[in-house]
Amino acid sequence: MKGYNKKYVLIDTTYVNSGGGKVLLDILVKTLWQSNVNIYYFFDSRNNIKTINNYIENYKIINPSETERKKSYKDIIGNIDSVLCFGNIPPPIQVDMKVSIYFHNDLLFNPLGLNLSIKEKVKLLIKKYYLLFNNNKNYNWICQTQNVANKLQQFFNISQEKIEIFPFYNLNQVAVMNKNSDTFIYPANFSKHKNHDRLCKAFIIASKKINRKIKLYLTLDSKLFNKSVYNQDNIPKNLEFINIGIVSHNKLIDYIGRSKFLIFPSLNESFGLPLIEAAINNCYIIASNKEYVMEVINPSIKFDPTSIDDISESIVNAYRNIGLSKPKILVENKIDTFVRYIKEYV
Repeated sequence: MKGYNKKYVLIDTTYVNSGGGKVLLDILVKTLWQSNVNIYYFFDSRNNIKTINNYIENYKIINPSETERKKSYKDIIGNIDSVLCFGNIPPPIQVDMKVSIYFHNDLLFNPLGLNLSIKEKVKLLIKKYYLLFNNNKNYNWICQTQNVANKLQQFFNISQEKIEIFPFYNLNQVAVMNKNSDTFIYPANFSKHKNHDRLCKAFIIASKKINRKIKLYLTLDSKLFNKSVYNQDNIPKNLEFINIGIVSHNKLIDYIGRSKFLIFPSLNESFGLPLIEAAINNCYIIASNKEYVMEVINPSIKFDPTSIDDISESIVNAYRNIGLSKPKILVENKIDTFVRYIKEYV
């Protein structure tokens, strides 16, 4: 660590290595680089830090385990005066300093109430109780929406005065002259709550009502895609499921920018970052009528994500330009406010 005579803010990003969490982490690191704050990072060994390597000086790469995490805290504790845990979980040891946890995993609130496998429920439940065990009444919590703040109070018994709301996102926009009018995109992994099974069935039904070509771009691991509901023999000839795989964020934004529609049937999200990115890039947004959506954007069309028929009807209406309107972003980008908050640690 450079500058041992200085005290650092430790930003612990263990367990953040992909998806929306990784996108937000990249934004935060690049913004903090210009803020003159003394930062020391813990990075998950699965995280590709090449995207932010030019913006960091002091850091340690650790394996994603509580044993390694605990050892790393003990090694650095004398050189830090505050902690920001960016991966949902409080410090693995009790520390007598200012601590904030940036929470962005809606699945941890009520695992038993989710439509997941028994194995997934048990895993999330263990994480939840480990989180609660390591919490301290003096710790502060940060989230992205009022919906998540309400759940922190309800399920974790966090007092309202200990919760801050700092949503942030990237304003990157790709320059696209002509969008592909027949193209939908759903940027999501293959977790059960992402609702792929219903979405696939809904597109098959919708394509039989549409005479022209219709495409759905997906961002799944290639092995999972090959074994998924999307890879079957009875797909109508005018329907094409195109898996672009797990791509860089810049490439994903390019695909979003070229698509006319973003469809988002997810049952649970803490934020739904692709909704905002699609709105910025002039996509029509066809989305679940869930609270997490309504707090972030006004979608072009909304549907019941538990109803295959309702999803299908929304696809057809979007394609036929029935009841279609431009989406509106409802949540403010507070990255500058969040950075000012972090500066208070120093």
